[in-house]
Formats: sequence, structure tokens, C-alpha cells
Amino acid sequence: MNTGLVERITRSVLYDGFLRSPGQVSVPGGQARCALGVIYPPDALMPAGATSELGTQCLVRAPGSAALDLRVRFLHVTPADLDGGLAGQPLERTVVIDAGLMETCRRPICESFRWPGSEALGGTRRTIHGDVTVNVEPAGQDGDWFRIDVSVANSTPAPRVDGLGRRDLLAQSLVATHAVLHVPGGEFASLLDPPPGATAAAGRCRHRGLWPVLIGAPGARDAMLAAPLRLSDYPRTELTDAAARPSLVGPRRKISIPTRPAGIPGTVASVSHTGLAGHAR
Repeated sequence: MNTGLVERITRSVLYDGFLRSPGQVSVPGGQARCALGVIYPPDALMPAGATSELGTQCLVRAPGSAALDLRVRFLHVTPADLDGGLAGQPLERTVVIDAGLMETCRRPICESFRWPGSEALGGTRRTIHGDVTVNVEPAGQDGDWFRIDVSVANSTPAPRVDGLGRRDLLAQSLVATHAVLHVPGGEFASLLDPPPGATAAAGRCRHRGLWPVLIGAPGARDAMLAAPLRLSDYPRTELTDAAARPSLVGPRRKISIPTRPAGIPGTVASVSHTGLAGHAR
């Protein structure tokens, strides 16, 4: 998997796009402006059309002994991060789950995560809670095809009050949420152009605010990016060029998102299956 390309796309399209217009981004193809991967607290008074859970399904052809490397990522923001100035410094949070495909068929995974609040430049970072659920099941008559279902939920307690401002609500949300799925030696099916024998199974895949596309060099099939907007297979960073696609993210603003900030614990929650408990590090 081309991890460098994945990093560039997520930062250019998802993170930069969100912080330029918090909560919304213009997407290609004439689609309306939409919330960009925001998962709100379940008990809060959410905007119309908002949700406390996102998810997706995709298909992979691999032996049952193959391993799934799943990385769910999002921004943990403070109200200052949404002001467009230099005071804020959003943190990227990553939940990593490693699991065998056949083992997950027998025992679905549901892992909870929690990142504690802290004092941050420009404001207080709120404690956030959430859950990542992974289900795998055989797909079709070919025993080598599996359907992977990933869902990400926000379980952060939040007061259900009218006076809670949008910036405060986003500070308790998972922001620009997306998932990267990698099966070494596996072959994911394009859901935009399914391979022969997988068309029917691909049509049964359901997407709940995340849409998976093949990622990497053209022709590679071992990884997918499930993003909160519809992209084509093998997206490139050139898609964010304002001159080429002004409707995607508009003029770019350079941002800095540390992945392991000193002194702030819990940037990565790593879970290895079978049977090991999750831990923050």
C-alpha cells in the first residue's frame, strides 16, 4: 500500500478541506455541500441530516488466513481550530485494528476508544469516546470473496441543550472521519466497476456516509480508502488543484497536523486480534 499517497490525499482533500470550511466542503460532480465526515455525539441536538455513526461495506478476495489492517482516522478539534487562524492545532487520532478475515467471520470486533481532554493552544480539548465495529462475512458462491463492514460511532456524552453552539458541538465530534483498509495479498473489488463474478455482491454493499474506492498506484487492489465524499478509484493529489477542480476544495491553505504531539497521550489506539485488548499509546 502506498501510505505516502494516502497521507497526501487525506490531508489535502479531507483535513484541509474541512478546516477551510468547517463541517462542509464542495464536492465534485455538482453534489451539494455536505458535512465532511463529522460524527456527532448521539445525545446532542444535531443539525438536520447529521448522524452519530458512519459506516461502509466493501468486498475483498483473499484466503481466509489473510489479515485485515484497518485504520480509522479523524481530527480531534478545539473551537479555536475552527476559526481559520493560527491559534488552533487539530490532532489526528487513529484507531488501528489488525485482524484475520476468517477469525472476524467467527467473532465480529467491537472496540471502544477514549481520548482524554487536555488544555490546548487556544482552548480546551474535550474528552471524546467512540466505537469501531468490524464484521466480515462470506460474499457470493466463491469462497474467496468476503464482505467487510466497518462502522464508526461517537459515544461522547453531550448535553441536549439548544444553547450548545456549533463550534462546541464539533469539538465533541469526530471530524473528517475516514478509514483505510489494507489486506496484504488480497484483491479489493472496485464498487464503481466491479470485476466479473462480483457485480451482484458489490450491488448489495451499503454505505452509510463513507464511500470506498481503490487507493494506490493504478491497478493495485490491496487497499481501499473509505472517505466521507464520493471519489473515483485511484484518486490523486492533483484532484485538489484549485485550477483543475475548483469545486473540490477551493484555494488551499497550509495546515499543520501533528500525528504524535509530545505530551498528549492517546494519539493511536492499537488493537490486535485475536483476543488482545485495545490500548492507547
